[in-house]
Amino acid sequence: MWKKEIHKFLETNQIAFEVNQTLSVFEILYLPDFKLYLHLIDLNEFSSNSISITYFQDLSEKVNLQNQRIIHLWED
Repeated sequence: MWKKEIHKFLETNQIAFEVNQTLSVFEILYLPDFKLYLHLIDLNEFSSNSISITYFQDLSEKVNLQNQRIIHLWED
């Protein structure tokens, strides 16, 4: 539900985005005009996946190497 609200907000404000499922086990929205990733972290998915302690840091570094930014947006 909360992910759909984010999609709707972006669409309503005419902010282009693409859904990217290749970088993470969680949904990622890429906003090409801003070179920005929104990492949508669902609490149920998080609790059911075994994520390494450096998972989010590693992903942030990978994105930063591409001269882009990422926001890890938790459901709560």
